[in-house]
Amino acid sequence: MTVHKAKGLEFPIVILADMTAKLRASVASRAIDADRRVCAIRLGGCAPYDLLQREDEELLRDEAEGMRVAYVAATRARDLLVVPAVGDEEREGWIQPLNAAVYPAMDARRQQVQVPGCVEFKSKDSVLIRPGGTAAGTGTVSPGLHVRRSDSSGGTDFSVVWWDPRVLKLGAEAPLGIRRPELIVKDVAPDIVASGLAAYNSWRERCKLAVGAGSRSSVAVRTVTQSAKIAGKGLPDSTLPSVEIVELPRAANRPSGRRFGALVHTVLASVPLDGDLSVMQRLAAIHGRILGAPAEEIDSASEVVRSALGHSLLNRAREAAQEGRCRREVPIAWHDSNGLLIEGVIDLAFEQAEEWTVIDFKTDEEFRGNEPVYRRQVALYAAAIQATNGTGVSALLMRL
Repeated sequence: MTVHKAKGLEFPIVILADMTAKLRASVASRAIDADRRVCAIRLGGCAPYDLLQREDEELLRDEAEGMRVAYVAATRARDLLVVPAVGDEEREGWIQPLNAAVYPAMDARRQQVQVPGCVEFKSKDSVLIRPGGTAAGTGTVSPGLHVRRSDSSGGTDFSVVWWDPRVLKLGAEAPLGIRRPELIVKDVAPDIVASGLAAYNSWRERCKLAVGAGSRSSVAVRTVTQSAKIAGKGLPDSTLPSVEIVELPRAANRPSGRRFGALVHTVLASVPLDGDLSVMQRLAAIHGRILGAPAEEIDSASEVVRSALGHSLLNRAREAAQEGRCRREVPIAWHDSNGLLIEGVIDLAFEQAEEWTVIDFKTDEEFRGNEPVYRRQVALYAAAIQATNGTGVSALLMRL
């Protein structure tokens, strides 16, 4: 567990790991000036002047944060705190702020006091292996009990036990899982074994039931497009509103394909309903550049949008928009009669005379071979609005 995840928690025993981790970074990665609302960040090995100018300040700030993290880690222990240390000398690292508490005074380091209730430490060396095989020095901490006396600031006495690594079972494998052989002993009463096994089997059964319940979705979700492609499932076609197809004139040999269809849809979604030709052309040029469309497709898309906005249906949509009764590219979600949650986005819907009109735009290329699916798709949109408002709904496919 990281120190940050342990904030606010407490444990009987806490072991601080990886004493070689740094207390702070060697170089500052960023500098923040709240007054100027500036954040200077090092990128690609290059640092802006604002960061270089305030690097020392940022490193001190980082060091202070490292000390706070060390304090948080040390105060998570309720009964016992285990701190890795090297008996010969104090080391730098993220637990460096604890050195003053862990290391005894130099004149008391060689004093050895046995710890009551603890294994006997026979060696006076707290270091197991040194480079070159040298012996303990005058500054090496002896294993045993070391009491730190309070100072004049009013602190309390506390004790630190330095362990002799020779009495530890080093290199032991961690006992993992419940099938540990040391748990299977012969001198345990049969009723205790039976009780423990029954409790374990009960836990396994509850766990299995919980996993099974959690694996079942509480809400089944499907998009309108998916529902439209699955014939015979969901709402039957007989309950859906009828769909009218509106044909717009199309120029011969005009561009086609998915990119052209996406361009037309994008411009229709963003152009003002009362926009003039110059607005349409600018929007078509912008979206065309984003999609990588050639000039021919951009000009043709602008003409298709102009033709659509000139239709009487779009005139009615403009009138409804002036009264706040028009919705464009509106996301919807509703439960059908089978409890299925269906989600989608309506191209255009407006209300007039207490009746909603739903329009779905399709280019000629899109329409080929997919008419039944698109009919069902816009019918589902209309059914959703009808179920929500309880009013009459007209569903239309506008073939651009």
